[in-house]
Amino acid sequence: MKRKSFTLIEVLLAVSIIMMIMGTVYAFYTHSVKVTQMAKAKMQDSQLARVLLFKIAAELRAVTTSGSRFTTVMSGEAESIEFITTVVPSRLVFFPQDITDGGRVIEHDLRLVHYSLGRDEDDEENILGLRRDELRCLLTPIIDEKSASELTPEEIEEAKEDQRKFKFSLDSDSDQAVSEQPLISQVILSDRIKYLRFDYYDGTQWLNRWDPTEPDTIPRAVKVTIGFTQVSEEEYRREQLVPMEERPWGDDRYELIVSLILSDDLKAQYTEQNHEE
Repeated sequence: MKRKSFTLIEVLLAVSIIMMIMGTVYAFYTHSVKVTQMAKAKMQDSQLARVLLFKIAAELRAVTTSGSRFTTVMSGEAESIEFITTVVPSRLVFFPQDITDGGRVIEHDLRLVHYSLGRDEDDEENILGLRRDELRCLLTPIIDEKSASELTPEEIEEAKEDQRKFKFSLDSDSDQAVSEQPLISQVILSDRIKYLRFDYYDGTQWLNRWDPTEPDTIPRAVKVTIGFTQVSEEEYRREQLVPMEERPWGDDRYELIVSLILSDDLKAQYTEQNHEE
């Protein structure tokens, strides 16, 4: 006698096999989607880090080494850096200005740039991201104790006169133009950056701060490290005690070593050291 239907055991077995196959396919699919999302996020992080590092590097490579009449060319700590960089002003500044034209935005080829991590004023533990401050109009010398000692009385008087003229220009017709493009620009470049570190190479070793005795002295290289994971203040300070070669590597950290133009003082120092060796 022929059997016309499946038994209950056969039906349950068939359903179980189908569910196992579907479960395996679904698990493989979800795992593939998760891996794809992780790879996409990693690629986006890499692209963002690359853009930010290249921007900082481009400005560092444009650092001027003739800052004896200006403020210190470069100074920095582990968590921040400040330097004078050079830029190409807008083409408008090279065209003659008609008397009927309104005031133009003051521009110059020197900019004072500062990089650090932006923090919430109400909660310093809350990091807002990678912050960039820029003084867009560096037209006149900044006389401080270091630079003033190197200037002649005539140069100091000339610098003060330039400052008075510059202040007068800001107080008169150029106020409206300057207000259209503020002299000081404060921007959070990316709110995803939660870690920032600078290391400075003086030709013999890596340092976690740069405070030159001469205002126009710059390091041979600067190492810039950015990351996407915030670390505690204690952990950050503990990292400073570890030599750069022995620091643990972070999966979400990206770094770039920027070689700089040597200042005359450092060139002479390295030449003398090489002759002694």
